[in-house]
Parts: sequence; C-alpha cells; structure tokens
Amino acid sequence: MTYELKKSVIEQLGIVDIEAAVRSYALEHAAWRERRDLVASLPVLPEKPEWSAFVDFADPASAFAQANTDWNNAVANRPTLYPEPLSHPEIVACLNDAGDPDFVVVDDGPTDADKLMERKNILFKELRESEESLRNSVIPPAKMRLYGLKYNAITTADQNRFNEWLARANEKFAIDVAAAKESGEDEPKFPPTPAPEQLRPEIDQKFMEEQSARQARIDAIVLWAAQAESDIDDLTLETIDSWTLQPFSE
Repeated sequence: MTYELKKSVIEQLGIVDIEAAVRSYALEHAAWRERRDLVASLPVLPEKPEWSAFVDFADPASAFAQANTDWNNAVANRPTLYPEPLSHPEIVACLNDAGDPDFVVVDDGPTDADKLMERKNILFKELRESEESLRNSVIPPAKMRLYGLKYNAITTADQNRFNEWLARANEKFAIDVAAAKESGEDEPKFPPTPAPEQLRPEIDQKFMEEQSARQARIDAIVLWAAQAESDIDDLTLETIDSWTLQPFSE
C-alpha cells in the first residue's frame, strides 16, 4: 500500500528533496539486502586447520602452513554482512515490501479557510487593541469606577430632589385648588415638571455634561470598531492583503 507521507513531517525533518532522500535510502538498503542474500548463500566455512590433522603427511609442516594460508585467504575474501542501514522511520516507511519507493506526499497543512481565519484573527486582535486604547484615552481604567460611582450618586440625588419637589408641588397644588374652590375661581393647573438638570447643583451638572460627552465619544468608538469588525469578517483571501484599518474619527 502506498505510504502517505505528511508534508508537515517533511518540513520537521528539514528535507528539501524528499524524493531524492527516499531514493538514496532505497539504493542503500537494496545494496544491503543483496549483500545479506549473498552471505546467506555461502557454504559453511570449514574449521580452522589443526596441526593434529597433518602429522601423518610426508611434510606436515609445509602442508599445515599451506592449509592455514588457504583458510586465511578464504576468510579474508569471504563477504561479510555489515549492519543494516538506518534512516528516519518516516523515510523507511516510504519503501514497500520490495524495497522500492512507494509513497505520496499529503498536504496536511492549513486549508485556505484556515489560513484566512488565521489572518482575520490577527486583524481582529489589532482592532481590539486599538479600540481598547481609544476607550482608555476617553476614560482611563483607573477613573472608570469613580466616574461610575459619581454618576450613580448624582442620578440618585436627582431622584431625591425630584421627589422633594413633587411633594412640595402636590402640597401647594392642593392648597391652591382648595382656595380656588372657596373663591369660585378657576381651578389652577399643576406646575410644569422640571428636568433633572434644572434641580441639580452646578457642579453635578458640569460632571454630567462631561460624562455625557465622554459616553458619546465611547459610543462612536464602539460603532467604529463594530463596523471594522464586520468589514474584517467579509474579507477573502483575494481582498485581505489590500485591507487596512481606517483611523477612528468622530
């Protein structure tokens, strides 16, 4: 079965020409198998000559010396098996049972959609950082809690002042209505309801106006970021290179 070699593995191994690498290993391993088969086919080497086998010869010394020379030459000229060549398991797996290269490179890298999303995420991150920086320039993080507390305190005070005004207005209106009935005059109208800023102290009004301006700027920043976020989401591989984040402007 053809082996599927992942492209990411080739990159991890740092191999530039994978076909050449597999082919080189295949040749090296083929030579080793040939040597292995040759060594396996050789007849068993006879035992090394012993002097006792030559004592009855006419010239035992010469016969023994010649036998040893012949045996040593046979040993020296006899092919031996060297260690099997090694390679990375992925390279080894690229050879089939016959020892021939049999593999295909499979691209297991990110798809076009994955690449696009990765690049979009970079733009989303840059956008979030820009938005946070702009928002912090309007209300520094260290001021946010204090401003929130002051805003809540002023709105609570507004309600209390209105309740006091309403109680006084109701009391006066009831007196005016009773007086009109006694004198036969037309019943009076209830006084116009004042807006909160009409009852506020000047210092509170100043803060609320400043806070309203700050919130308006933050709302504009949020709208700018939301539009940019939507634009990034609409990008394609063909358009993402030309897209740039437009600076915020009110």
